[in-house]
Amino acid sequence: CTKEFVKVQTQSVLQGLVVKLNCPICIQPINLVSWHERLLGNDDEILQFEERIRVSCAVTCPSCHDAETMLPDPRESMPPLKLPTSLARRIQELKTLCGRYCRHHLHIEELYLFIHDIFLQYSSHILETILPLIHDTERRAICHTAGHHTGGPRASLESTEDIAQCPECKLHFVKSDGCDSMNCFCGQYFSWQNERMSLRFYPAYMETWTNPNYAPLVKYFSTIFGGNGKEEDQLIDLGHIVISIQNQSGVIHLEFVDPRNTPNKYLREVVIPQCKRPEIRKAIRRVINYLKDLMWQRRWKKVLAEIESDMIARNAKEYWENHRANISKDDKEALDEEIKGIFGMDTDYINKTFLF
Repeated sequence: CTKEFVKVQTQSVLQGLVVKLNCPICIQPINLVSWHERLLGNDDEILQFEERIRVSCAVTCPSCHDAETMLPDPRESMPPLKLPTSLARRIQELKTLCGRYCRHHLHIEELYLFIHDIFLQYSSHILETILPLIHDTERRAICHTAGHHTGGPRASLESTEDIAQCPECKLHFVKSDGCDSMNCFCGQYFSWQNERMSLRFYPAYMETWTNPNYAPLVKYFSTIFGGNGKEEDQLIDLGHIVISIQNQSGVIHLEFVDPRNTPNKYLREVVIPQCKRPEIRKAIRRVINYLKDLMWQRRWKKVLAEIESDMIARNAKEYWENHRANISKDDKEALDEEIKGIFGMDTDYINKTFLF
């Protein structure tokens, strides 16, 4: 039964996507190494599932046209790295985070940002070292593709109002109708509205902030729509930074708070100096103008939704009035019985309240 389940999951994987293999009972992702252990050697289907993932990391040579995967093979050990004492002390914390990541308890962005922020110029060497030590092919592939767009040009990735991007596998979606709850082919659930707005907002500043030194600002603003949804005062928790967006007399103000450091230290030493750069100031003006436009769009959408809702109610009442006036007595009685059964109310009360 388990083998057949894995077989079906393998056949449903789209070419080029990195997907997780979920437990068929609790629908939570399970490390592929654990799947190998559970199948006790009868794991041909798991090997085929892993091969699908490896193919997603393949690149075709423009000369010989042979496809070769860029995903490194797993290894039991790697040569030790020479790190300063202050960074060597953080290795145990890194091991703990890697373990949580391999068990699907930590998102790749959190692991990548920890390595990038803590180990700084050693971060690329750290990533090259830990990558082969991750034996789960799916976890290794996701880790291998993380963080490639930070600080890079995004002109070729322009988005439209009707496109959202899966936060896990980065696949683009176009939605015609239905609710905002999305389930990607890779198994990731996300909000259509949140990811659509994030994708629209990203180019508003990314084309300007191409210097790697501006990566902290990119990190702050890239999840600016992940707050509590209140336009007047949004608080966006980005792990260690909180952005407060306040609408004061029609002017949007952005404020940064870092609870790990002394009050305003990070703001004073990092954010403000970078924000004083001309190119950053120019980009921030674009951000603020974008937020203003978005704020008015949301207000008008709310007004239009109320108007539309009122029109729907009036049209529905008019339709049922006409419908009841043109049906037979028996049909009226049948309709009354159906309404009574649905609402559990007296029919005369319903007619008086909703229809006449």
